Amino acid sequence: MDRIYTEDVAFTDLEGVTTGREAAEDNVDVLLTKDPADFRFTEDGPRYAGPDSTALTWAFGPPGAPAVRGIDVITIRDGRIANILTRFTA
Repeated sequence: MDRIYTEDVAFTDLEGVTTGREAAEDNVDVLLTKDPADFRFTEDGPRYAGPDSTALTWAFGPPGAPAVRGIDVITIRDGRIANILTRFTA
């Protein structure tokens, strides 16, 4: 976590904003443990990159039958993730 995220990383999704490494890790843990075991995240299109930001489209659900699709817009600061904005697209 220390190598990937800034200390004050902000994770924003439909449920609100969480701030800090521990909160971000807890967010991911909840997401991955509350859904069915066969659900997987997969890339769902091209990656977009700029000097201090990137975006990744994704699908989440059983292989070949995603339950939801979305995009993460990520801001980079000092070589680490500083902000993740998650939006659902379908």
